[in-house]
Amino acid sequence: MRPSLFSRRRANDGNLLRALMESMDVAVLACAGDGRLTHVNERARTLIGAKCAMGTYPDTWMRELQPRTSSGIPLMLADLPAIRALEGEAVGGVDMLVRLAGSDVLLETSAHPASDSRGRTAGAIMTMRDVTQARRREALLRVRLIRGETSQGARRLRGGEEPQQ
Repeated sequence: MRPSLFSRRRANDGNLLRALMESMDVAVLACAGDGRLTHVNERARTLIGAKCAMGTYPDTWMRELQPRTSSGIPLMLADLPAIRALEGEAVGGVDMLVRLAGSDVLLETSAHPASDSRGRTAGAIMTMRDVTQARRREALLRVRLIRGETSQGARRLRGGEEPQQ
């Protein structure tokens, strides 16, 4: 029996989606309307490991990642960018502190609702990137600028070099 045109097109679309997700320079996760993870790219698997495997629900993420604000205040489930996106809100540039491999990691997250053909929210797409080192450099740069230290030191920090002590 020959596969139908519809099934071949659907398979091609699935391959295209996988290629698109794997080519992204950031961690990408997609979830269904009930919050269950349906797609996770390699960057996300590397960043968060099995803590948020495909098929897991938000309560698992909360328990495993211990999400907090950048100042350490625990987030409620409704505060998670993916959950906010499932409610129809586009969320951009939210820093979230999580526990990974025994260490705190600061993630910059964004999430957007994914709509079905009728325009209803059917899921959400979330991106994450580790900004721990970048935020440390930015904080150090602010301190140096407040102290009036040289512009040469500021240039080194912007370029990612640690100042020599």
